[in-house]
Amino acid sequence: MKYYKIRSNYNTRSVVHYSELQIEDADYYCDIFGPHSISSYYGKKLEPNNVILPDIKLNTKATPTDLIDIYSVAVAGLGANTLVVSTKLRNIIMQYADASWTSMRIKLIHRKSLLLNYWLIHGFQDRSDLLDYQQTKFHIRNTIGPKLNEIKIGSHDDLLKQEAELVDNRQLIIKENIRIDEAKSQADMLYLTFTAYFSPTIFVSSRLKLAIETAACTGIDFEPC
Repeated sequence: MKYYKIRSNYNTRSVVHYSELQIEDADYYCDIFGPHSISSYYGKKLEPNNVILPDIKLNTKATPTDLIDIYSVAVAGLGANTLVVSTKLRNIIMQYADASWTSMRIKLIHRKSLLLNYWLIHGFQDRSDLLDYQQTKFHIRNTIGPKLNEIKIGSHDDLLKQEAELVDNRQLIIKENIRIDEAKSQADMLYLTFTAYFSPTIFVSSRLKLAIETAACTGIDFEPC
């Protein structure tokens, strides 16, 4: 099964000014580092009854799309493993997503109007076990510097071992030229951590891509991997 990385087409420039983002601000109603914040659910399944989501303020010049600008979502503190989507796109995605994905309503504010037809979709399970380790390239990067050093990783167990050894040295393993092992994967939606430049890394299958395109959802592009 072929996979595609989800990309927002709201602003395709690699460097953007905050004034150009689709999301302008977010009003939080809890401690952003506390137990009710979405940030406390990194690496674990979201509990909608226990999470207090912020209200998201769109830029007055922005046009609401079915997929809200992924980069904006990350800047707003909602995490790179989340999507903010319309009800239409949410319903399509959740038909294909497995139990590692959870959705809950989120409020958007645009030009003083409240938009209630939006959802946050959250993934917690990293699927690095489905990588094709013969084709995916790996680098070590120090979190305080841009230098990359390529390393050879031959299996998922090897990756976990390398990551555990690097934590204390403030280094991360960066994945590039990502390839999914299509023979092992039956999932229609995947989430990967520690990818190049910390860009959001959610992937969809060719059949989910087709369903999204057939529904003419806006604000979304697909990059083959």
